[in-house]
Amino acid sequence: MYTATPTARQSPDRWVRALPGGPLLAYRAHMTDPSPGNVLDDPCVRRVAAALASFGVRGQITVLDDAAQTARQAADALGIEIAQIANSLVFRAHRDGTIRPLLVLASGAHRVDTLQVADLLGFSAISLADAEFVSEHTGFAIGGVAP
Repeated sequence: MYTATPTARQSPDRWVRALPGGPLLAYRAHMTDPSPGNVLDDPCVRRVAAALASFGVRGQITVLDDAAQTARQAADALGIEIAQIANSLVFRAHRDGTIRPLLVLASGAHRVDTLQVADLLGFSAISLADAEFVSEHTGFAIGGVAP
């Protein structure tokens, strides 16, 4: 499930196309208080929908009425347990003098042990990425990185 701040106008229960002229995807967005524009037309949201569809994943893109900056806020807004939220965390992965992006998916109820992740994946270290690094490597803003 992908959640996003409603920065654009949309109608409820709208089917989306990942690419212009492409097939309708099995994703819907629900929003009780539409705002200007259409968040589902955002290139980042369309890219996520296309990636999910390409892997045969059927899911629902849910757009929250308010921004959810934490897993707890997202869980509360959706009426689910925090453990049902997937955090998408971008790290800087360090190895042999190079730094690469590393995406870690974690339950909203858990914290990532960076030392253990670095050890398991053979990195000398991993560190949490800043907003510029996240945007440069994912195209998303911090808080909006999709799984």
